[in-house]
Amino acid sequence: MHKMVRGDLYRASDPVLVSMRDMCKYRVALYNSRCTYRPSDPPPCRHHDIYGDDDNDQWLAAIAKSKTNDLRNMLGSVGDGVCIEAPFQCDYGKFIHLGDRVFINYQCVMLDTCKITLGNDVLVAPGVHFYAATHPTDPQIRLQGLEYGKPITIGNNVWIGGSAVICPGVTIGDNVTVGAGSVVVKDVPANVVVAGNPAKIIKKLPSTATTLVKTTTSLYNVYDPSDPATTDWYINDHCFAYGPGGVWHMYGITHTESADPEMEVNFAHATSNDLTSGWLKQPFALGSILPETHLWAPYVLFENNTYYMYYCGGGYDRTNYIIGLATSVDGWKWERQGTMFTGGVDGRDPMVLKFVTPVGGASYIIYYTGTNPDELSDTVSHVTYYRTSNDLYTWSEPGIAFEGGVDGSCAGGPTESPFVVQRGSSYYLFSGAWSDYQDTRVFFSSDPTSFGSVPLGTAVQVGEVVSHAPEIVRDTEGNWYLSSGGWGAGGLWLSDLVWLDGLDDEPTSIPIPTAPAALPDSFSTNFEADWASSSDGGDAEWTVNPSGLAGGCALGDAFYMSETIANNNTFTLDADITLITKDGNPTSSAGTWTRDGSAAALVISKYKDSPLSDSLCINIHTDSSGGIKVFRFPYVSLANYAVTITQDTLYHLRVKIIPGLIYVYYSTNGGSLVQVLKVSDSSITGDVYLGLNVWQGSAMFQNVFFTY
Repeated sequence: MHKMVRGDLYRASDPVLVSMRDMCKYRVALYNSRCTYRPSDPPPCRHHDIYGDDDNDQWLAAIAKSKTNDLRNMLGSVGDGVCIEAPFQCDYGKFIHLGDRVFINYQCVMLDTCKITLGNDVLVAPGVHFYAATHPTDPQIRLQGLEYGKPITIGNNVWIGGSAVICPGVTIGDNVTVGAGSVVVKDVPANVVVAGNPAKIIKKLPSTATTLVKTTTSLYNVYDPSDPATTDWYINDHCFAYGPGGVWHMYGITHTESADPEMEVNFAHATSNDLTSGWLKQPFALGSILPETHLWAPYVLFENNTYYMYYCGGGYDRTNYIIGLATSVDGWKWERQGTMFTGGVDGRDPMVLKFVTPVGGASYIIYYTGTNPDELSDTVSHVTYYRTSNDLYTWSEPGIAFEGGVDGSCAGGPTESPFVVQRGSSYYLFSGAWSDYQDTRVFFSSDPTSFGSVPLGTAVQVGEVVSHAPEIVRDTEGNWYLSSGGWGAGGLWLSDLVWLDGLDDEPTSIPIPTAPAALPDSFSTNFEADWASSSDGGDAEWTVNPSGLAGGCALGDAFYMSETIANNNTFTLDADITLITKDGNPTSSAGTWTRDGSAAALVISKYKDSPLSDSLCINIHTDSSGGIKVFRFPYVSLANYAVTITQDTLYHLRVKIIPGLIYVYYSTNGGSLVQVLKVSDSSITGDVYLGLNVWQGSAMFQNVFFTY
């Protein structure tokens, strides 16, 4: 027996071991029979005849005590509150040790050649097998009737899924989940989820007692918008964006002290070349317009060469606060894109996370605070809502990601200013205020849509920091910071943030920032070098595709024409003229095209079928002095932009479009120097159609449009 328990080779046919197994079989059979009801047995509720008509608790207690005594006679040690459902099987029993509150479901098998130890609060699903017994792989040794074992140790708070197999010698750490059907062949560390055959780690989890994020410095002031000689101002909920040219931007709720949230109708804007110092006050970034009644809690995300600013615009009905969107191509000029959705009672403080990899088919998730039930009430639960999207414009129906607690106030609570950070497969929700105005707590989840419930005890808190309306931001060196603002705070504050989760090398939703390329209003470049670098297929072509304006050809990343426009009202097109169409039909007219009014208009439209609806046009014509003027004009709401070229002849015109930006390249008088002017327009996103309008006398001809 001692050899067997030590894990040495032994013979299972040893008479002592055979006798021990026989005794165990008797005790197991006794236990299983006591746990099994026969058809002839009365149901438990009929035993009221013994203990009284109204209470059978004493009878049930007697049964439980008897079963516990049987377990303790059968097994090595048994803690309090242990339950094993029959049928149960084991070899020796005395080498099995169970902690408190262990639950083992039906058809569990424990081959306890060596010790099998289960900690406290272990849950074992039906059909799980624990094999502490094994055999030599050398067939000659097996033929001698020798075998051996290895101990199995299961930590505290472990859940083992149905039909899993725990192999000899395995140790499983605390707080582990083993997926159903898994075969565990090697040790499993604490705080993970494993699954498969062989079982592998698929998730890493913290324990509730672990602090995974903290600040290492006190808050220090980096920006105060106040004018010491006149008025104090505050910055409340705010955000950061790293812009072109390496310029940091900060946008935030602002107003003069003291707090007046209903009159917070402008977003503060400040800039700096250094996140931690040197901030300069700029004009307001955005002002409220009806039906917005105030501007709260901006959050800016940079995607597709565009800055997306989500914010709460309030509204006269506080049960349907507006969550709006404005966009910008440079971080300075913002254009509203309308209401994305209404957030319910006091729905506000939006924050958008871009997943490292799409989750559930979605690329983005927006969090915002609100109340549940979603109505004005004397008793509400403060929650964090979420919605998902693939395009930053269309959002799903809301779900509840986090429940903070219940009180009688709709206006504020512990789920204000949610901010979520993804690190690997782990998600961290910063949420507050809790016990006081600067009490922010951090909660963990491996599911970005479910951070649990504080009232129900299912939320996993992994940190607590001093901050109001925190933003998590990194500088260009990769350092992490936690920011703070608020009424009466004297501006904007930072503190250094460190992570203790061991995931520094994992992908994160907040990578080290890199600035978008600076976007000059105009610049010059060498014509030959610039043209030679594009796959233009020749000077006399309309697109980068050498086939010219064939319907449906690929636009690529540039669209240009190479031609001469003289000031004698003649527009010369060297490309195949049959590729120009009138009303969608090719025309066989050839030769020189003259103009009536404008020589040509390059149309950049959102609509293929109605190109003059919400379009941009770049027109080319002569002015009264004989110079060439190139300008764009809108048909709806876009600002005018014009530039006059004083030379007599415009030789080359090329247009390059990226979302939010149009670059116009041109050269004059046959020179090799190309001038470039930039036209910024955030409405240039998604599908954009290009076409050329030209005139012959009074007849206008349009080309086929191409999708950008």
